[in-house]
Amino acid sequence: MRISYTMIYSQSQYNINQQYEEVYSLNEKISTGKEVNRPSDDPIAAGKILGYRSTISALEQYSSNIERGSTWLRYTESTLTQAEELIMNARTLAEQMANEPYEAQMEIIAPQVKQIAEQLLQIANTSVSGKFIFSGHKTETIPFTMDEELNVTYHGDNNKIKYSIDETSDVAVNITGQETFIDGINVFDVLKDFYRALQGGDTLDVGPVLEDLGTALDQIVTQRSITGTAMTRFESAANVVEELEFLTEDLLVNTEDTDMVKRLTDLKSRETALNASMQSATILTRLSLLNYM
Repeated sequence: MRISYTMIYSQSQYNINQQYEEVYSLNEKISTGKEVNRPSDDPIAAGKILGYRSTISALEQYSSNIERGSTWLRYTESTLTQAEELIMNARTLAEQMANEPYEAQMEIIAPQVKQIAEQLLQIANTSVSGKFIFSGHKTETIPFTMDEELNVTYHGDNNKIKYSIDETSDVAVNITGQETFIDGINVFDVLKDFYRALQGGDTLDVGPVLEDLGTALDQIVTQRSITGTAMTRFESAANVVEELEFLTEDLLVNTEDTDMVKRLTDLKSRETALNASMQSATILTRLSLLNYM
């Protein structure tokens, strides 16, 4: 087959264009620092990159949920610790008042018990960033109110606030005022009964209250234990999410980012090849002109 100059020119032009495209592509990768700048560069890698970014976005949301949930749980645990201390103080007073030698002091101790009830009310109405932690879903509603007779009314609900900490787990971050202070035994009513027993001045009335205070204390301790278990789960989830974020970001970098040293070397090689192609084309062009002289 006879090879014409037209075929040689076309092939030379094609080779030069190919070299230009490769040099342009390498320059783009070096300037952006990205190996894949558009899906057409590498469809398989582009799909992986989208997947990694989606995973990182989800992990960042889990991390945010874990942080907010952990804050809520820490406040709850601290609040329950204070409530536990108040009930223990009330039980200590009840143990003293149940003995006849202290009968004369009952009227003096009564205001202290009333103060304990009022302090417990303040604790039960704790809020975090304007949200009441014991109101269930009704976080903007103050959970408890108390009248002059120490009668307490609960205004929240018994619903759980849950945060997603991974693809399959929604974990409750709250315990409600209903289950903490009302269900099982009404802690406020126990303190009210203690107060009235002291006002009555009869040590025999203090005995039943002493037993109820023990039950109330156990109830608070149980809720604190539930909160502690949730805190441990959130801490564990935080470690897992942090590790997954690190691994996924590493995969994204390895897939998306350019190896600068390698690409600079490639660019140098391609520029040399382009220059050689252009010089070759120039020589061919001169030779073809001689045919017409």
